[in-house]
Amino acid sequence: DAEVAVAAAARLGATITHVLTTHHHYDHAGGNNQMKKLCPSVEVVGGRGENVQGATREVADRECLQLGDAVTITAIHTPAHTAGHTSYLASAPSSVSAVFTGDA
Repeated sequence: DAEVAVAAAARLGATITHVLTTHHHYDHAGGNNQMKKLCPSVEVVGGRGENVQGATREVADRECLQLGDAVTITAIHTPAHTAGHTSYLASAPSSVSAVFTGDA
């Protein structure tokens, strides 16, 4: 729910810069267009060829995104749940990495 995410970010004093969408199914991508309306500068990311609703950037396997000065997000093509499913590996120096998989 885009409104809930935007309200939570506001409470935390955070700015939403990216939406990482793992695949095209509505329960994962259905709020992307609303998020773009609420946060016009947001980058909506989806896997190349996955036809993610509202995507402003399609990423290829192992393509990297930078969040701020420290966090690198690496797209990992993980076809299974859908043919273009993409997981995202978040890493930063001196920190434990995390993988966002969606329904993989």
